[in-house]
Amino acid sequence: MANAFVFDLPPCARFQSKPKSDYMNSTPDINASPKRLFQLTAPIWLAQLLSMSWGFMDTAMLAAFSNKDLAALAIAGSFYMVLNVSGKGFLQALAPISAHLFGQKKFSEIGSMTRQAIYVALVLAVIGIAVLLSPGYLNLATLEPEVREKSRLYLYVISFGLLAVFLMRVLSALAQAVGQPQRYAQLLLIGVGVKFALNYALVFGFANVPAFGVVGCAAATAATNWILCLLGAVYLWRSSEFHLFSIFKFELPDWRQQWALFRFGLPFGIGYWLEVAVFSAIAVSMSQLGTNALAANQIVSNFANLLFTIPLSISLAVAVQMGHLLGEGREAESYRAGMFALKISAVLAIVLAGAAWLAPNILVILYHPAPELMPMMTSILGFLVIYHLCDATQSVASFLNRAHKNAWWPAITYAICMWGVALNLGYVLAYGWAGKFSAPFPGLAGFYIGQIAGLGLAGTMMFAYWRRILVKSTTANNTL
Repeated sequence: MANAFVFDLPPCARFQSKPKSDYMNSTPDINASPKRLFQLTAPIWLAQLLSMSWGFMDTAMLAAFSNKDLAALAIAGSFYMVLNVSGKGFLQALAPISAHLFGQKKFSEIGSMTRQAIYVALVLAVIGIAVLLSPGYLNLATLEPEVREKSRLYLYVISFGLLAVFLMRVLSALAQAVGQPQRYAQLLLIGVGVKFALNYALVFGFANVPAFGVVGCAAATAATNWILCLLGAVYLWRSSEFHLFSIFKFELPDWRQQWALFRFGLPFGIGYWLEVAVFSAIAVSMSQLGTNALAANQIVSNFANLLFTIPLSISLAVAVQMGHLLGEGREAESYRAGMFALKISAVLAIVLAGAAWLAPNILVILYHPAPELMPMMTSILGFLVIYHLCDATQSVASFLNRAHKNAWWPAITYAICMWGVALNLGYVLAYGWAGKFSAPFPGLAGFYIGQIAGLGLAGTMMFAYWRRILVKSTTANNTL
């Protein structure tokens, strides 16, 4: 229930003429077809690709600028992503909650829940900024003094854009939940142009602007996030499609709705933290291999992240599709939608990662790395195929659980599989064990094999639990 103290801001007069019933009758069809999944996936993927392209710009430009700046991005960027993705994961809880409400046609409640999510974003930003401004955790990594200082400055500068990142995630989750993800993608398309221009000027220098390297990447990211946040607010204010939800009201925090978001968002955020923070921990472990190894891994992992935009987008789309279906009580159709998403993600993962393995020059074309980095990069491309297959399938499996509002099991699974298996196994394979035996897969290869084992086990556990949920909920109707 919305808070009793509500002040409705006057909507833009341009959109007063269309009655609310017209919007209700024009909402997207709710069905389980592959076509509907692709309709949802395409704009989400475009948004993910555009968002990931920021990291690609940073990596590609710094690869041409300096290996030390690239190594600083590998460490500081991984720490930043832990906070970034964890906070956004917490706020992503708005999407399945609102998707269920959308299926039930409770439109005013979607708007109220969105306003409450903004309060959550403010709290998360304050916590995140405090952490980024106190980067004592850089001492965990083995870094050259210059790389360490560059990493510290990167975290300081990028912290100023964290609130904008979280507010943008609220917009993204809302757009996904109501079947309008293309609107967020259009906004990010503008962001790519802004980010590229700022990145190039601040990394390499332009006119009277000095070259800032990795710190320039941080400044460009923070500035672009605020520009997009303001544009997004203006769009919501003027959009007829979102006027249905009456977002622009002022209301005090409603603790019941806050609790609903917290109860579901906490495991979401913890799950995202466990999934992403382990890669930061792995990067710290890799730092013992030296600056060049960090730089090489930054390029390969960034390329893997670009590939991951496809299964991640399918995951987000099928969670919304299933949320709509489950909101209408159509569980059998939600099962079919989930299985199709899982299968198509696996096929695409094998095809795309396999193509990169067979044609490794694509990394040279995309990133133009220093020649000394290529041997380390090509040595792990074979592992990348299996790694990406496991990563793709576990991503879909995790969102199949989250579509049923079951977010704790993915969090528990990541704790066991990524922190218990991937991190420790990778370290042992890469470095050996306490002098008792030598490393069977020294260097980067050991860490990738460890991650393959962890991700593969995580996907298996989450798929099995999802099946258990379905069997328990549908046995009475004999629908599966």
